[in-house]
Amino acid sequence: MRNTLRNLIGAEIKKIVKTHDYWQIELDIGGVNCYNPLYHCVKNNSHLFEADFCSEYIGKKIVKIVYKDKKHLTMKFGRKRKLVISLLDQDWAGPEAFSVHMISGATIVVN
Repeated sequence: MRNTLRNLIGAEIKKIVKTHDYWQIELDIGGVNCYNPLYHCVKNNSHLFEADFCSEYIGKKIVKIVYKDKKHLTMKFGRKRKLVISLLDQDWAGPEAFSVHMISGATIVVN
């Protein structure tokens, strides 16, 4: 799983949309579905992701991935900006926390 997540490094965000009750992050190499809360973090400020933040990420490339089991998946875009998917038990929304679908066919589902 960690190897596939590392493949997200360098991926460019093409689009972020809210579909039903979850966020879809479309990348040039696949996509990420976020069912648990998604946070927009700039410097030391963190906010639940909203549609107003989408344009700040279009065209940006993921420079680092941090996965902490039962805590979070963080996609970093430089030193000051990141998207964070919560993996805390109290934030579980189902059907899973998030899923990654690569154009290559690799798929990750994290509960």
